[in-house]
Amino acid sequence: MGAAKSLAMSGKTSKQQLGQLGDYAGICKIVGYKAALIYDNQQFYEICVALLLDGTEVLSTMLSGIQSGKMQVKQMISQTFIERLRWISSQFGHNYSASVDIHKGKNTKLNQGDIDDLLKKLGF
Repeated sequence: MGAAKSLAMSGKTSKQQLGQLGDYAGICKIVGYKAALIYDNQQFYEICVALLLDGTEVLSTMLSGIQSGKMQVKQMISQTFIERLRWISSQFGHNYSASVDIHKGKNTKLNQGDIDDLLKKLGF
């Protein structure tokens, strides 16, 4: 996520495509952080891991698309993935942080609205 955003700012590759790649990676990062805090629901944890494995495959396809100059996000991310992502996101309570709390007391939690905003930026 950070690398894509940094490269987008450098202007050496398509800023829009790298920005989209960064936003997509950000969504996966949120799910990953939240899933890492699941301790009492093995089935839900496995569902989150499966989504992230699917997400990694899409990320690989996006990277190939950037290299070939043919990255079209809406064609690379299936509606099924989006529906699963929204369902998973709706299952997380407020106990699940979407970041590592290095700010000691400051609110660093991302919520469903943050995921929705990133999806909007990707055109979903």
